Amino acid sequence: MEHHRLYAEDDHDRSLQDRRVTVLSLMETVTEFEPRLVGPLLAGTAAEDAPANLHLFADAAEDLVWFLESQAIEYRPFDRRVRVQRGRSETYPGFRFDWRDLPIEATVFPYDGLRQAPLSPVDGKPMKRASIKKVRKLVAAA
Repeated sequence: MEHHRLYAEDDHDRSLQDRRVTVLSLMETVTEFEPRLVGPLLAGTAAEDAPANLHLFADAAEDLVWFLESQAIEYRPFDRRVRVQRGRSETYPGFRFDWRDLPIEATVFPYDGLRQAPLSPVDGKPMKRASIKKVRKLVAAA
C-alpha cells in the first residue's frame, strides 16, 4: 500500500509538472492577453483530467476569438459567473479549447480586471493568480 501511495504521488507530481509546462507554452503564446494561471493547476491539486484555468485580459472577447481562429483552434464559448465583491457577481465570456492535448478554460476579463482578482469560491478571498514569470518559477522549482 505504501509503495502504491508513493508512486501515485510521483505520477501526480510528474503529470502536474507536464501540464504546467504545457500551459506555460500557451501563456507565452498569448502574452498580449496578460495571461494568469488560476485554480487547481496553480495550487497543485488538479485532477488528471481537469482543465487548466486561465484569466486573460482584452478590450473585447472577440480578440481571443480572432487568435483562436487564426491558429485553427476549435473552441466552445461559455459564460463564467464570478464574484467580484462580496454580494456582487458578474458574468464574463469564456472559451474551452485544447492546447497540445491539455483542456483549457480561459475566461476573458477587461484589462482593468488585472488590478483586482475575483473572489475565490472556496474561501472568499481574492483568487491567487500566477503570471508567466511565476509559472516559469513553478516549473523551474520542480
